[in-house]
Amino acid sequence: MSQTLSQSIAETLREAIQHGMYICGDRLVELTLSQELTVSQNTIRDALHILEQEGWVHKIARRGVYIPKFTVTEAEEIYAIWQALESLALGWALETLSDIDRQHLREILISAEHKVHRHEWVHASYMIHNLHTAIVSHANAPRTQMILGRVHNQAQLLEIQRQRFIPLNEDEWDNRIETHFEFLHEIDQHNTEKAISYLKRAIQYEEELVIPFLD
Repeated sequence: MSQTLSQSIAETLREAIQHGMYICGDRLVELTLSQELTVSQNTIRDALHILEQEGWVHKIARRGVYIPKFTVTEAEEIYAIWQALESLALGWALETLSDIDRQHLREILISAEHKVHRHEWVHASYMIHNLHTAIVSHANAPRTQMILGRVHNQAQLLEIQRQRFIPLNEDEWDNRIETHFEFLHEIDQHNTEKAISYLKRAIQYEEELVIPFLD
C-alpha cells in the first residue's frame, strides 16, 4: 500500500509540474507537501525519489529537492543526447515496427494536433513527447529507453519553463506538428536514413523553440 500511495502522489506532483504549478528552480518541501496532500513525510520522500529517478526533480545534499533549472549549455547537452540516443533507438525500432505500430504513432500525433486546435497546450505537449516515448519503446533496448525517459522529461521541463513565460504562438505549434508529420511520413516510407534525418530535424526544432528564451 505504501508503494502504491507513493506512486499516486508522484503522479499528482508530476502532473502539477507538467501544468506549470512548479517551475524550474522551485524547492519542493516535504513538510509542506505532506500537509497539502495529507500524507506522511515518508510518503512524500518516496514520491520525490520516484520523480528524481525520472529526472523531474533533483536532490541537493543539505539543501533539499528542487525542480531543475538548466543553463543554456546544459539544455544544449540535453537536446544533443536526445538526438543521438533516439536516432540510435529509431534505427532499431524501424526493424520491428508493424503497420499497426506505425498507425498508432500517427494516431498519437493526430491527437496532439487536435489538442493544439483546442488550445490544450499541456496535453498537446504531452502527446508529442508520448510519440517519442512510443518510438523508443519499440527499440527493445531497455537501458536506452530508461536514459531517454529522463532526457524526454527534462526536455519537457525546458519547454514548460519557456511556456510559462513566453508561450508558443500558433505558428510555432503548427510548425512543430508539421515537422513531426514529415518525420512520420519517412517512417511510413520505410526509409531509415531519411527518418533519422527528419527525427533530428524535429528535435532540432524543439531546441530552437526553447534555447533562445533561457535565462
